Amino acid sequence: MARFHALRLFTALLVVLLTAALASGHHAHVAAQADAAEPIAIGENKAGTINDPAAGARFELIVNQPQSALVQVLAMTTGLAPSFTVTAPDGLALLNVENTGHQTVVQGTATLAAPGVYHIDIRSSGNIAGQFLISVQPGEPLEGPQSLSIGSNVEAVVSAATPQQSFHVSGSPTDALLVTVRSSRQESGPAVALRDVASNETLAMVSPRLSGLQIRIPAGIAEYVVDVSHSGSGDAESFIICVESERELPTCPLRQQTAFTPDLIPTLTPIPATVFDTPVALPGLDPAQPPVFGNTGISSGFIPDPFTTDISAGGPVDVSSAGPDCSGFATTAPSFALDYTSGPFPTLRFYFTGAGDTSLVVSAPDGSFRCSDDSFDAFNPSIDFNTPVTGRYHIWVASKQPDTVVAGTLYITENLNNRP
Repeated sequence: MARFHALRLFTALLVVLLTAALASGHHAHVAAQADAAEPIAIGENKAGTINDPAAGARFELIVNQPQSALVQVLAMTTGLAPSFTVTAPDGLALLNVENTGHQTVVQGTATLAAPGVYHIDIRSSGNIAGQFLISVQPGEPLEGPQSLSIGSNVEAVVSAATPQQSFHVSGSPTDALLVTVRSSRQESGPAVALRDVASNETLAMVSPRLSGLQIRIPAGIAEYVVDVSHSGSGDAESFIICVESERELPTCPLRQQTAFTPDLIPTLTPIPATVFDTPVALPGLDPAQPPVFGNTGISSGFIPDPFTTDISAGGPVDVSSAGPDCSGFATTAPSFALDYTSGPFPTLRFYFTGAGDTSLVVSAPDGSFRCSDDSFDAFNPSIDFNTPVTGRYHIWVASKQPDTVVAGTLYITENLNNRP
């Protein structure tokens, strides 16, 4: 009831303002041009005009400190059904208020989490030109961001009533961190942005049209804020946010899920990889040991592609125990390990290029081993997994002679144009 009376008061006030503006001849018409943004401040009411329904009208709002704002738009022309979008300084749409019911008044609360220039774009949902009034008033004070540490798994919700949740993440001086935000919906979710606290620079962002993202924060002392904002839909949007160390085993539930696919068929290459259903425990090769050159976690669709890491191939252990066609010498511990989350890409490829002849052994999440010596008419090995499953892949890079070191680069890709 209080909200109804407030809306009636807002409508009456804006009618008075518009009448006075028209009577005095000082009514500011906002032209429907993308480059003609009319300035407006928090606490201000302004009149505007949509001359071209296809273009709408734009307002520019300068924010000096984090805050929220209630945006209300009232149609003054019969048949005009206004809707609007609030866009952050980095171009991310923070709030999108549609008007499918052809209402005279629409409103929404935008969380203005960082200083900068925001834009409010007014549109005509009914494709009708006309006059309107816009009001931007102070909203509820913003709460400070919730602190997350390594191992944190937090479930939260954003909605029209609570349009944003913010989370503080401190960089690790020794480990790269993986920050994952995933919507409970498969087809859409809230908007997500990562900001550097010191510079307020937006480092990463994702549209509400996607269902989340994973961010790799390099090792180093720095402070970050993850802003998760409601898309402006009529429903509440639940999500989970996780923080984990890239060097450790997965702790985020999103990466612990394993979808087992029994039939793994290697992609045909000029010299295809060999598949062996060998038990995980092999003489000399121990995937339980920490990888010599570290590990990483990535999800399907990762960027940049390929992922690369420097590795020195070779060791004292004969890898022939992985299968009759497996050859070379490697370390007991894996050279590298990959925690992979499967997705839309159908192939996961591993390959190695170095200064000498090498071979490759990969243990899949189901415990099977694959080996490759030469591929693509060269001495560089490659192994493909069709329909790759979620889980940990252990990689050994072997040299052809025992205790011979071959320096090179391991590549992980989902793009079949990438090859040795």
